[in-house]
Amino acid sequence: DRVGLSYHFFSDGKQHFNMVSRRPENMAGLAALGLDRVLSGYFAGLIQAVREIDGQVLCHIDAVMRHYPHLSFNRSHWQQVERLLDLVAQKNMGLELNTSGFAIRGEPYPCQRIVAMAIRRNIPLIPGSDAHRPDQVGRYFDRLPAFLAPGNSAQ
Repeated sequence: DRVGLSYHFFSDGKQHFNMVSRRPENMAGLAALGLDRVLSGYFAGLIQAVREIDGQVLCHIDAVMRHYPHLSFNRSHWQQVERLLDLVAQKNMGLELNTSGFAIRGEPYPCQRIVAMAIRRNIPLIPGSDAHRPDQVGRYFDRLPAFLAPGNSAQ
């Protein structure tokens, strides 16, 4: 068995919003808080979790707020990702390659840039399908070799 770390709910101190949900109340609540603020808090929370919880795999780290198609990480967010991956490497954890992303954006979670950062740190990549039904187990695993192939931008 493995312990996988993920972070889905962001609190504003009054209520929790699901960052991976497309429900209007979650999307509106997160947008009202400010997407940059939410992302910064999300990465800070993951950094804290990796420091404090004895997990083996960090899961779908850029699936957060996946229903905001024009959202992009700013420089500070990328610095947080760097710190997060440094901790993952120090703790000898793996990074999940969540193939559910192929159905949503044409590549797994995390994106090629983060995968390349993980590879440079020798972080093991662990496939996961984020199955919520039996027929989803192992979905899109057949696409991972091409995604990870030399010459692909993940390398």
